[in-house]
Amino acid sequence: MPRPTAHAQTAPSVTVPRLTRMTSKNQVTIHKALTDARGLPARSLFQIEDLAEGFLLRPVTVTPDPDRQAYLDAKAGKGLSPVFTTAAEGIAHLRKAVARRRAKK
Repeated sequence: MPRPTAHAQTAPSVTVPRLTRMTSKNQVTIHKALTDARGLPARSLFQIEDLAEGFLLRPVTVTPDPDRQAYLDAKAGKGLSPVFTTAAEGIAHLRKAVARRRAKK
């Protein structure tokens, strides 16, 4: 039986099985020796390209948007101040906060 051809290069010091199977849920396992050799942690994300020769997986790193996270935190009531839908609401909140601070003195 002919040996399957690999479309991606592996690290030269790593010997891994050449075959993997796609499950009924379209999940494919990447052999641990390969992920360890590349330093890929569990639950890594990949970009997939459909090429004429087959699929190409590239590891990607997703950087969270700090502005989006701050908005979501504020909307959930976490953080320093609430989310306002209008400038007038924000100004009213600030005026009340200043009045509370003055009352404490």
